[in-house]
Formats: sequence, structure tokens, C-alpha cells
Amino acid sequence: MKIKIQITKKNITPLLIGLFVIAGAIAVIAFGTSNPAVLGHTADEVANISAAFSVPIAELKGFNSAAEVSCVPNWPGDATTKFATPGTISACSRYCQTKGYNSGTFIECDGNPQQTVMCSCIN
Repeated sequence: MKIKIQITKKNITPLLIGLFVIAGAIAVIAFGTSNPAVLGHTADEVANISAAFSVPIAELKGFNSAAEVSCVPNWPGDATTKFATPGTISACSRYCQTKGYNSGTFIECDGNPQQTVMCSCIN
């Protein structure tokens, strides 16, 4: 006994649409389950996703004793453009954790002599 299946171009479109409908139905059924209790993010998580803090560099140095915490001039550019050292980035993360956030990262150094750093804190 020989079984022959022949699918032509005009038959493939309804077949693909049917497969997508079945896959969509499975996804909708899976979405309606109660595990996890909240699928995705709650409104509070989205509302408080991050905050930015301006932190003096002197204060930030207390959050990383293993690496240099500073802003260095953009070489060979002008002295007003600053970049952070790797120690500054990890210090921002630790600073944010003490503020109750999950983590944080460096945003920018300002060009003033007091040198403050913008840290972005993330839930």
C-alpha cells in the first residue's frame, strides 16, 4: 500500500492559517492559568520601574572600596565631557540597593568641580 500526500501552493495557506489558529488557542488557554499568580508585571512594578539619583562622588566612593570611583575626562576631547570608571558603575548598583532597589547602573558624570554622578536605580 502506497500513501501519497500532495500539498500544493493553493492548499498551504489554509493549512498555515489553521496551524496558527490552533497555536493561538493553546496560547490563550495557557495564558488563563493561575500559575504564576500574576503573569507579567503588576501595575506597581511598572509604575516604579526606576528612579535617577544625583550622588556626590565623595559619597559614592563609600560603596566600592575595591575599585576606583571617579569620573575621568574624555580623552582627547574636552574636559567637560566625563566618563565613569568601572568602579563607579558598580558603586551605583550598590548605592541603589541601599535605597531598596534591586540594582542600578551609571548614567552620567557631570562636568562641575564637585563631581556628582547620576545613578539609575531599577526594580
